[in-house]
Amino acid sequence: MLDLADLASVDAFVAAWDGPLDALVANAGTMALPTRQLSAQGWELQLATNHLGHFALAVGLHDNLRAAGAARVVVVSSGAHLGAPFDVEDPQFERRTSCWRWVSAGGGRRTGSPRTP
Repeated sequence: MLDLADLASVDAFVAAWDGPLDALVANAGTMALPTRQLSAQGWELQLATNHLGHFALAVGLHDNLRAAGAARVVVVSSGAHLGAPFDVEDPQFERRTSCWRWVSAGGGRRTGSPRTP
């Protein structure tokens, strides 16, 4: 099983993948957790799952995608990122506490958005 929040799990999945890959769909996996949680590597869980894990998976499978010839990577997100800018000064939500769960949900999605400044 692949756990996108755990980069070791992503690495194991990539290592086990054999052959070309025609498409990879990255769809956010978690949102608005009731408490601040961290991934196995210490990242805020929504950021780890919804952005870092997808990025590591796509990079890790790059050669397999290339081998398919005309492969596509599709990134799916909601509009939540429009109301919650990603704070590069506090990506772990260590200092921000008010409404963190909804801001984190949007901010984690914003990092993967093509509209991110």
